[in-house]
Amino acid sequence: KIHREHLEDKVYQRTSELKTADQHQTQDIASRKKAEETLKESEGRYKNLSQEFHTLLDAIPDTLLLLSPDLKVMWANEGAEKAFGKEVSKLTGRYCYEIWHNSSAVCDDCHAVRSFHTGSPEGSKRTTVGNRLLDSRAFPIKDDDGKVNNVILIVADVTEKVNLEAEAMRAGHLASLGELAAGVAHEINNPINGIINYAQIFANRSRPGSKEAEIAGRIIREGDRIAGIVRSLLSFARERKEEKVPSSLQVILFESLTLCEAQFRKDGIELKMDFPSELPKIMANPQQIQQVFLNIISNARYALNRKYPAADKNKIMEIAGESIRVDDLTYVRLTFCDHGTGIPPNILDKVMNPFFSTKPAGQGTGLGLSISHGLVRDHSGRLIIESTEGEYTRIVVELPAGGAGGKKA
Repeated sequence: KIHREHLEDKVYQRTSELKTADQHQTQDIASRKKAEETLKESEGRYKNLSQEFHTLLDAIPDTLLLLSPDLKVMWANEGAEKAFGKEVSKLTGRYCYEIWHNSSAVCDDCHAVRSFHTGSPEGSKRTTVGNRLLDSRAFPIKDDDGKVNNVILIVADVTEKVNLEAEAMRAGHLASLGELAAGVAHEINNPINGIINYAQIFANRSRPGSKEAEIAGRIIREGDRIAGIVRSLLSFARERKEEKVPSSLQVILFESLTLCEAQFRKDGIELKMDFPSELPKIMANPQQIQQVFLNIISNARYALNRKYPAADKNKIMEIAGESIRVDDLTYVRLTFCDHGTGIPPNILDKVMNPFFSTKPAGQGTGLGLSISHGLVRDHSGRLIIESTEGEYTRIVVELPAGGAGGKKA
């Protein structure tokens, strides 16, 4: 009996131990299951966060590259894919200088290398073959000890930004020009009016058809032309809206060429024109558009005379007109082309700046193209300059038919 009771106690004790162990095991299984669920949940959150992070980086239009210490691309965004025209998988694992410059060696003074060495952000600007300006910046990624493990490269195309800044600077120069013009206009107009009045008296006292009457008439016409130029300059500088009327660009151009006809004959310049039978009319101030044409023609004549001091078969100025469609709107385009000296590429973006001139002192004010640009813009048009040094200069003037904004079909 004692033995049986002892055995029962052992069984009970063992059963209790097994129950306790089972409870512990159940708790362990529950804990592990909970840990697995937590881990899975964390992995899900990490995956979602990673997807959101990659989506964010891919949404950035700039080129993003993650570089290793030996300048290999470890990761790239879709902006880089578009910039290089290659899939991201074909960019990773390659050297950045191989991708950017098709080179087998690190670039001189590489800002990414500098960032690895200094541990600070570094940057540089460069111009591509397509004349696009790129702003490249390198940012170091450090570990807990402050060692730079990687560098992220951010490359942005800032061409448009720089052009807008140049446009803003040009607007500032033109504002200064307006103040200058307002200050000197009175001093110019007074003597011009006096000259015109005295010439008119001289003409009234001269016999009609005489040489004296002809000279007086020339003085009056040239005086009126100077006064008109001053008025146009003031009109542009003060941004005053002159009355615009339906005008024919062909008529305005022919009147402008009439003023230059004698100079063309003297210089031996041949004029070639190509116009359709009829072009749409535009809403314009004829005097202002004539000023634009005279400035363009004067620059072309100067370039041709520099390249061909004497008569030459290639001493030609070509003027063509056509009607074009842009965004379902009608524009009239006039193209002036001369095969003169051309414009050096390093100053092509400066020729429309006020007071910038390639002509020697005394032969140019540097105001012609800047004023012309403003007048064309005031007519909701565009003035475009294309040139290759030593070969040609082409200036395109596009003005909307039927008024600002063009005319829909």
